[in-house]
Amino acid sequence: MTPLRLVLIGRKLTEDLLFWEQLGRAVKASPETPMVLLHGPGEVTERTLEGDGLSVADAGRDPETDAAIIAAFRAENRRSVAMLTDAGLPAVGFLGTDRRMISMDQGLLNVRADLISRTAASGTIPLLGGLFEDRGLVRIAGLGGMASAWGRADGAVSIRWLVPRPPRELMSG
Repeated sequence: MTPLRLVLIGRKLTEDLLFWEQLGRAVKASPETPMVLLHGPGEVTERTLEGDGLSVADAGRDPETDAAIIAAFRAENRRSVAMLTDAGLPAVGFLGTDRRMISMDQGLLNVRADLISRTAASGTIPLLGGLFEDRGLVRIAGLGGMASAWGRADGAVSIRWLVPRPPRELMSG
């Protein structure tokens, strides 16, 4: 079986509408080439929060702020999924807060790679947003942390970065 391809999408690309369309047209989803896309909050999330006088930096401040951050991030994730599906790519969106797909245990970030990988193995591409809850507070997971957590959960994963300069220590295949 082909190892899962994990594609990390940097902030500058998440805000680029043309990028999502081009990615949707360039990628072929199939069970033979399973793929998961990971992203952090982008410009859409920030702009949405700015309208309420908030920022993603306010994550964990209080339950109302956290609810606003989750809603804004989820809206960005849904927008990205919609652009991928409009381009013909079967995709589904998740946040790390959904079913505790991303969690923190004793200071170590964990990803439920098995759960998300099953979706990818069906021929659908999951788009996972790096937002999680830790002790009742919302936190933003960095792309590097998510990649490292995924690598611990699945040593056969192939990691690709779609950012200007990926961290050298986390690049593979």
